[in-house]
Amino acid sequence: MGQSESKEVIADGKFEQLQQIATRQGPAAVLQYLKDNVNQWKEEKVLFAVTGRSATGKSMFINKIRDVQPTDEKFAKSGSGNTTKEPTAYQNPQNKRIVFYDLPGVGTMEFKKETYIADMQLRKYDYFFIFFDKVVSEDDYFLVCKLVEMKKPFCLVRSKIDDDLRNAEDDGKRKEEVIPAIREQIKEQISRYEHLKNSDAIFLISSKRKDTGDWENLLHHIEKCLPPPKFETFMYSLPTLTENVIDLKYQTLRKRIKLATLAAACIAAAPVPGLDVVANLALLVEEVVHYINVFGLSKERLEALDGLDRKILNCASFHIQDLPGMDLAKVIIAQLGKYVAIFTIESVADIFLPIIGSIVSAGTSAVFTYRYLSRTLDNFRDDARIVYRFVMDKQDIKL
Repeated sequence: MGQSESKEVIADGKFEQLQQIATRQGPAAVLQYLKDNVNQWKEEKVLFAVTGRSATGKSMFINKIRDVQPTDEKFAKSGSGNTTKEPTAYQNPQNKRIVFYDLPGVGTMEFKKETYIADMQLRKYDYFFIFFDKVVSEDDYFLVCKLVEMKKPFCLVRSKIDDDLRNAEDDGKRKEEVIPAIREQIKEQISRYEHLKNSDAIFLISSKRKDTGDWENLLHHIEKCLPPPKFETFMYSLPTLTENVIDLKYQTLRKRIKLATLAAACIAAAPVPGLDVVANLALLVEEVVHYINVFGLSKERLEALDGLDRKILNCASFHIQDLPGMDLAKVIIAQLGKYVAIFTIESVADIFLPIIGSIVSAGTSAVFTYRYLSRTLDNFRDDARIVYRFVMDKQDIKL
């Protein structure tokens, strides 16, 4: 077990840098480095541009990907993109540094091709969603060419496939045949466009149903195109559009455990009186709260799910009462006490000696931080899956 943990923990290039910092500047400098890196996502801005012709589902998409309801103040109303004279910004309620801009369409009387790039300030956006209807228009391809020229990442989105599925059912066609037929039609149509004929960035989605279309592939494309800190910021604030989103969040959060564990080791080794396993509770509390928020498992959100048996969830112990500050820490202390009985204390050198050597004299703190956060993260992932499947079952009943 220790061997596998060792491989996972040290398999990050950042740890080589930590070793140099520890050698040259000491534990305090390592601790500051870790603190800055664990929370780097909080400082990132991510600007998305959403463009395309009217009635292509842009507003529905902006609402769905932000998990905004019609009663919310920042709900994007259909058709608003046609009436605005400038990009309309829609912040993510979970993180206001993530902004989706509804851009007026290219090639209209108000926004001519010749000045569109400058008028819309296209260079400032991190990623572009180009929405189209039945076919990719010449104006859409004009924008594609400009984005390729600027080396800006983009995808094309064919939304409203719910309408195609419904129409097929009315016509007596099999639903299973609809999406492949649409793909073939698009493939044939874009084959004459140099920058699109071999593209893997064309996605069919439903903005009504989470389990329909290419949501998973679309998210993987965003992950491939955004710098890791920006994707981390985006992923932490993303609603659970598909079950795959849960796994993406889980993998992203696992990377934090490595840094959090090293932070625990550095805190324990720092020459400050009283800093030991208990002193690391502030770090553990911050991580647990972060997991709860990322997976959408807050007490308020769970209470809003009528019919869900919250007693079956692992996170239920954190929601027995309102648990600010030390109350939450007491729950973590109780759980750590159980882990002491479960896990055998192993030498922390098995995990850390190749990295920071002698500063890990307080190894117990690091071992339990790593194992506690790993187990807790696994539990929250499982809870998120239960909640997602519950919501999907309720959706099927309504439909």
